[in-house]
Amino acid sequence: MRRTLISILCAVMAFGSAAALSACGSTSKTESSSSSSSVPKTTEKAEFNMANLFSVQYADADFAGYWKISDGKGSQLESFVFEFDGKETAYMLAGTMGYFAKYSIKSEGGKNYFTTQMFGLDGTYSYTISGDKKTITLTDTSDNSTSTLTKIDSYNSIPKTDGTEKIDDALLGAWQDDTGEILYFDKSGVMLDLQKNISFTFYRCSAEKGNLTQTYLIKSETTDTATYSVKGDTLTYNNYDYKRISENDIM
Repeated sequence: MRRTLISILCAVMAFGSAAALSACGSTSKTESSSSSSSVPKTTEKAEFNMANLFSVQYADADFAGYWKISDGKGSQLESFVFEFDGKETAYMLAGTMGYFAKYSIKSEGGKNYFTTQMFGLDGTYSYTISGDKKTITLTDTSDNSTSTLTKIDSYNSIPKTDGTEKIDDALLGAWQDDTGEILYFDKSGVMLDLQKNISFTFYRCSAEKGNLTQTYLIKSETTDTATYSVKGDTLTYNNYDYKRISENDIM
């Protein structure tokens, strides 16, 4: 089952509530998505490495890294991890799923300011960073309420596989449909469903003889099923067609 933006937002709001998540139901194919990538562009594309997707790009910048809201506004989202790439792209992470956002920082009048539309941190804040750079105190410019971000060492959205996964060789590689949505199948048994600048989901996946099972994690694991067929450079996945693309076009 394809995880669209609506699915992601339902997961965000219903995290910890199985009944609420169930009420969101399944969603249909997304009609459109943005085509630009969050990864900084260079004149030459690096060799594709799935582990580098959605990673921190500028580690020395303010906010760069992985954070949790440990106190104040948004602290009810303690199960979520907020990632900032060090430039402008942010992700709200839960299990093997992620939701894209943008952020900006600037200095004005002797203060540093942070602005984002990310769920749980929506707004403009002045901020201070602790000497060890492991804590950020945010002060909301609209009401002077404060929030505390605490840095964590790392986060990995890619699920672990146990070697029992079977992947049809015909599926391996990257595929894109006419809305820009990308599916990627790795020989390790990991599948990626990416809607650039909207959301991504990694799955533990097995596929053979036209049938596919895919397991993702939010609070607990959920397994979906799908059908597929491959003819030449066309993948038909749950009755939607995708064309083969280069793995480097994912980045």
